[in-house]
Amino acid sequence: AALYGYDYSVTTNDAAIYLRSVEGQTFASTNYTVLWVEISMRCGQGDPFSEDNGMLAHSSNPIYDKLGMQKHAGFILPSENHNSPAVFGNIVEFSGTVHPIDFTNRVVLVRDCIDELAITIFTNGAYQVIKYATNKVRGAEPSGNDPTESDFLDVDPRPNGRVFDVDTPGLSVIEPDIFPHGTFQFARYNFIQYAAFGNKRCSNDFLWHSRTTIRRNFQDDPAEFSFYSRQDLSSDNECGTGHTGIQP
Repeated sequence: AALYGYDYSVTTNDAAIYLRSVEGQTFASTNYTVLWVEISMRCGQGDPFSEDNGMLAHSSNPIYDKLGMQKHAGFILPSENHNSPAVFGNIVEFSGTVHPIDFTNRVVLVRDCIDELAITIFTNGAYQVIKYATNKVRGAEPSGNDPTESDFLDVDPRPNGRVFDVDTPGLSVIEPDIFPHGTFQFARYNFIQYAAFGNKRCSNDFLWHSRTTIRRNFQDDPAEFSFYSRQDLSSDNECGTGHTGIQP
């Protein structure tokens, strides 16, 4: 059997079910909690992480200093023993406001990648597709197809009734000096974020996207890539709510 309602709990066990006769006699009753999570995202350039993001308590941090578009070098995750390659991308923080606010059990923010494109375009117009997929199959709930490393999750709603996820969509550059000067690389992603408690979803879908464009430099440090916006096209490097076209 399933129960449906129109609002979430304010405090745990504040909803009640009664078994009564048609005459109004109560035979049994029980209290329950209506759990719901409201998701929001932050990726403002240079913005700090939320102070109540428990991910910041990990011994490896600060892995990143701020949110927004940035290059971050390889690092070692506490759960692994190897370096990741340098990545250009958007560092995004998701918060899930948990209702009721006094809920203390584990709530996980889950992610599905539904469209992706990573492509290299050379100066002569030739291109190489690194990955391309649209309308990707979503993960079997409660697991998304693009899971977050545990080091980037805060699944404990305490003390402020919020849980967190941090993502870094973008481009990994392993050997930049093999590309001719002026080579572009593009990454375009569409995602869906949602919250899960145990084996059950407890939020709506939250749609968001990320776009990254880099170019191998001609001057200064010619072996390296840097962020680049074509003709000051700000959407070349952005993240935000809703979905985006994934063409370069």
